[in-house]
Amino acid sequence: MGDNYNEMKERIVKLEKELDELKKKELEMDEVVKQHNELIQQEFLSFEEFVEDLVNRKIIDENTRVYSKDFFDKFFAIYFQKAFEANNEWGIVIIKLPHLNKLNLNEEKKIIERQLGKILRESVRIPLDYIFRYSKDTFIILLTDIFEDIFDKIINRINDRIKMLTDYSETCEIKSYYIPRDKISTDDVYKILEEF
Repeated sequence: MGDNYNEMKERIVKLEKELDELKKKELEMDEVVKQHNELIQQEFLSFEEFVEDLVNRKIIDENTRVYSKDFFDKFFAIYFQKAFEANNEWGIVIIKLPHLNKLNLNEEKKIIERQLGKILRESVRIPLDYIFRYSKDTFIILLTDIFEDIFDKIINRINDRIKMLTDYSETCEIKSYYIPRDKISTDDVYKILEEF
C-alpha cells in the first residue's frame, strides 16, 4: 500500500503541475487573443478613418487635385514595406517648386496650381502612379512597379513639362530615387523632405 500511495501522490503532484502549466498557457493565449483583437480593432478604425477621409475628400489636395500630405503619411510606409517584401522595382520623385511661395494673388495661384497638378498627372502612368502634394511647394510622386529606363523617361518628361512654366524652370529642383538601385529607407525619405 505504501508504494501505491507514493505513486498516487507523485501522480497527483505531476497532474497539479501540468494543470498549472495549462492555466499559464491559457492566460498567455487569452493575452494573445486580446492583443489580436486590439490590432484588428485598430485596423478597422484606420480603415474607417481612411474611408471617412475619402468621403470628405481629405485625401485630395483641392487645387492641384493630387493626393494630400495626410494620405502620403498614411500610405507611404505601408507601400514601402509591401514593395520591399514583394521585391518590386519602384521609384520616388521629390519636386520642389519655390516659385509657388511667391504667388500672392489667390485666383492666379489656384489656376497655376491646377495647371501644375495637370502637368504632373499627364507626366505619369495614372492609375499606376501616385502624386502627392507634400507641402505648399513640394510634390512627391511614387512610380510603382516600373523598369529603370521607363523611370528615367518619366523624370525627363516631368522636367521638360515643368520647364514649360517659365517662372518655375530656374528654381525647380527634382530629386529622384530608383529602388532597388538607390538604397533608401522611409527615414531617409522623410529626412530628405525636411532638408529639401
